[in-house]
Order: sequence, then C-alpha cells, then structure tokens
Amino acid sequence: MEARAHNRSVINDAVAFEAWERGDPMKLSILLPALCLAVAAHAQPTGANEQLVLVGVAAPLTSPRTESGIAAVRLAFDDANRRAIRIGGKQLVFRLLVEDDKGDALFAAPIAQYFIRSKVVGVIAHWNSGPSIAVAELYSAAGIPQIPIATTSSRFTRDGLRTTFQIQGHDGIGTARLAEFVVRNLQAARIAVIEDGTAYGTDFADSFVSGVRRAGGNVVSREAISSKTSDFNPALTNVQKANADVIVFGGVVTQSALLARSMLRRDMSVRLVATGGTATGLFLQLAEGVERNVWALETGAPRERLPGWREFNDKMRVHFKGEISHYALFAYDAANVLIAAIQKAGSLDPKAVTTALHEIRYPGLTGIVSFDANGALINPAYTIYRLEQGKWSVEKVLLEK
Repeated sequence: MEARAHNRSVINDAVAFEAWERGDPMKLSILLPALCLAVAAHAQPTGANEQLVLVGVAAPLTSPRTESGIAAVRLAFDDANRRAIRIGGKQLVFRLLVEDDKGDALFAAPIAQYFIRSKVVGVIAHWNSGPSIAVAELYSAAGIPQIPIATTSSRFTRDGLRTTFQIQGHDGIGTARLAEFVVRNLQAARIAVIEDGTAYGTDFADSFVSGVRRAGGNVVSREAISSKTSDFNPALTNVQKANADVIVFGGVVTQSALLARSMLRRDMSVRLVATGGTATGLFLQLAEGVERNVWALETGAPRERLPGWREFNDKMRVHFKGEISHYALFAYDAANVLIAAIQKAGSLDPKAVTTALHEIRYPGLTGIVSFDANGALINPAYTIYRLEQGKWSVEKVLLEK
C-alpha cells in the first residue's frame, strides 16, 4: 500500500526537465509530442476505478525563493490523493508536471505549450509576473485555468481573460496602501523609487508613484536598473543628488538585499522600503551587516495570526527543512483552490473548472479565496514588516475592504 501510495504522489516530468537543464530546446520539441502521446484526454485512467489528473507547475526551480512554494504545492496534491477524491465514480489521482521556466518568458512559452498538449486540467504557473503575462493568452485559448503563485502585477488580470486568477493581491491595491504608509506613517518628504525593469517592477513603480501623488507625497527621483545587476551605484548617486529621505524598491529579495548592502557601504542614512519577499531570513543572510532602517511590504496577514498556520507548518516540516517563505502559504492555497474547483465543478473539463473558480469562495490558509470578474483576489491583506536589531517584526497590517 505504501509503495502504491508513493507512486501516486506528485511527480516531476524528468525527461522534459532534463532537456531544459541541458538547454536543448530542439531535443525538447522532439520529446514533447512523444510524451503527449500518452496523454489523450484531460484525465487518464490508471486503473478500473482511478482517473489520472495532470496539473502543470512552472517556476524558476533553482531560485531559493521558490523551494518552499513548490514543496507546498506538492503537499496539497499529496493530501488530495490521500483523501481519495472521486468524480463520476472514479478516484482521482493527481500528478504534477513540474517544469523550470527559469523566470524567463522565452522558456515559459514552450512549457505552456507542453502543458496544453499534455491536456492538464489547470496550471499553478508561472512564478514571475513577466512569464505569467507572456503566456496567459495561450492558456486562455486552450480554456485552461492559470493560477500563478507570486504574480502580483495588475497587468496579469487587467486584460480580463477568463482563465487568469491571482492568489495574491495585485500591485494596484498593495502599492496604494504602501504609498499611504510611506507618506503618512514614515512621513517621507522626498521619496526616491528604484525598480528592476521587469513587468512586476515597472507596474509596481507606476502604481506606487500614482499612490504617492494621491496621498499628497513627493517623488523626487525614479530610477530603473537591470533585474540581473548587482551595481546600484549609478542609481544611488542620483538618489543622493535628489536628497531623498526614503528609497522604495520594486524588485525581488536578492536585489533588495544587495541594494541595502550598497546603501550601508555608502553610509547612507536613507530609509529603505522594499517588496518581493524581502521580509525573510534570506534577506538577512544576503544583506549581512544591515540591521535596521528597512521596511518591507508583503502580501497576506502575518502567518502567526492565521488559524491554520501551525498545522501547515507541521506538515511542511515532515519533508521540507528549509525556510518556509510567505510564498509557500499562497502556493498551498493556489493548489487547494484548484482542487476545490475541480470538486465543485464535478468535472475534469478545464472550462468547467474555470467557471467553478469564478464562483468559488474557499476558506484557505491565507484567508477566504474568491475572485472578481477578472480573476483578481477579492479583499487581499498586506503586512508591513520592520527590520530592527537584525530581526523582522510586524509594523502594520493593512486590510483591503
């Protein structure tokens, strides 16, 4: 029984994954049709009373930001397999097709096509806003629901595609709350904005600047950097010339940590406000020596205040020993809301599952999960964390009503 249960646990598509790791798109283009011959419908029989259900998962798998998130997705589907969910008299056996899109739209497109050919019921993909936006129309044309874990760009649901859903609040909401906090709570008089040039960073900066203006604040500098750079000196030189008293950064934690270290080396007393998973142990590790004057906006309420956090943490610790990021909580909800929509639809037709997602009100780990007509999360929460003496603490919880 244990061996059989293990065989039913979520799996990685090793052949396709290895092709990507070798950087061999031609080999993959040959492999995918062959792989897809084994998948002739959205759900495949595995036994007389079983139905195989494929779900696509894509993220930059080598990034430390994604590890706990992917583990949480696996946990949710393993739990579902143990619950023995039945539709049409057959027990569903969920399996994951997990692919590394490297956070790049060029990799995301053929992966999306692979998922579509494989006839997945839905996808927990892609991680970053850029790749998610780039392939949204592909999934939409196929009628496959798309629930990314960390895509917060408002552009993702702005086009009104029926198949796009955001498990986290989008930046149009979060940045407005953050702008009010920076202007009113931090009493910033001269604000500088630095963004990483990605879809996420640019949308964040645009929304934040608009929010500052509505709040009566003053943006004195806006700088754009490469999402791959570690040299912040040109941007920081301009910020110093503008005499800013707060820097707001739109980018991921790896860069926000490097930015904080650069500010420390330059002996800048300017306060830093960041996003993108900054309020984590990873930031503390990468920003060695930075112990104060940093604030971070994160989606969701503080985990310690969530009723299901302790149980979730205990389950995760059975198989995952690293830091559990806040992304893991949303990843768990993304997987479970897809499972709940399949049950609500009573069908494995992706279009029926999409309809169910539009109607669902799911009691998730992070709170009630329901979506507006465009697929944006309704009533998202946000938390501002503050770094003091090398530790993160809750500064303020922002609830959207």
